[in-house]
Amino acid sequence: MPFLLSLFYRFNSSPLINFYLNILFSILVLIYAKKKLSKKSFYFFSIFFIFSPNLNFNSLFPTADYLFGILVFFLYISIIERKLFFIILILSLLPYLKPVGLLLPFFISFYFLLRESIRYALFILILPSVISFFWIINIYIKTGYFGFSGIVPVNFFSYYVPFSVSVKDKISFEEARKKLSERLIKRLPSNYEVKDLYYGMLSLSFDELKRTLPFFLISHTILSFNTLFFPISFRPLIVYLNGREIEKPVQQEFLRLLFSGSFLEGFHKFFSERLILFGLKGLIILLFSLIFNTILLLLFIVKVLKSGENFFLIFLILFPLIFSTGVLGEARFRVLFEILLIYFTFA
Repeated sequence: MPFLLSLFYRFNSSPLINFYLNILFSILVLIYAKKKLSKKSFYFFSIFFIFSPNLNFNSLFPTADYLFGILVFFLYISIIERKLFFIILILSLLPYLKPVGLLLPFFISFYFLLRESIRYALFILILPSVISFFWIINIYIKTGYFGFSGIVPVNFFSYYVPFSVSVKDKISFEEARKKLSERLIKRLPSNYEVKDLYYGMLSLSFDELKRTLPFFLISHTILSFNTLFFPISFRPLIVYLNGREIEKPVQQEFLRLLFSGSFLEGFHKFFSERLILFGLKGLIILLFSLIFNTILLLLFIVKVLKSGENFFLIFLILFPLIFSTGVLGEARFRVLFEILLIYFTFA
């Protein structure tokens, strides 16, 4: 998606380009799903796919999440049909859209190790990893940082670790962030480079994880489920509805208060700093999102209880996508697998 957008932006910088591309990709998904599903199944799939508030809302923004979700949909079908070339191709492309795609070859290779042969498993594990490694080399040459994406140390330093620190030390999320930033500045050399910043964030994050590991593991595991249950993302919805920019990261502080047992304070903060800003239109969208998401999850659970072998594959795909989110878990990250969720539910 970033590559496609960069080509179009050479001629026209309108953010609607992303929206038009997503419409095209959505049409391709519907055409392909129609070939694979029965008439009745396709009817329900198309309704949930077309009216998903989460998929519709995120198609308005220049994000790689939507394309990632479409490729995960095609990945699942390719695995079911044992199309090795497309499996390796998609697994090789996914990390270039989102770093979490690096985890999928390990889980998918495990599936083929149990279901097919060690030869299939090695192909699926090694080839996408080798292709991804070229990007790691590119980043290292340009920045001196040996990693696939700078977003990983940033997320740990800015979200995951401050949250576990705030819970353990019983301080606000912003206070924890501020303390970590002050400590990072003291660690960095006076004329630091980009690689110093990345390695400094990772080093400080690991030091704090040693101290707060139980709090990190528990909170990260529990809050990852937030990705499944969270309705449409609040902050961009408020910006989209009334053009108001919201600066405070209410989600992390709200979740910290709930996690710490301060339920009334947490809900008051959420109401005063988010819910009251929605307006009638926003509340209607939020209510529809809650109803839609609840119905989809219930239908998915029913399908899981009735399903056989394919649920194991679904689990191996969903597990890394869900449990990599933690305190960042919200509806936007459900885009990574919501199309697959709908397809599996009605297939």
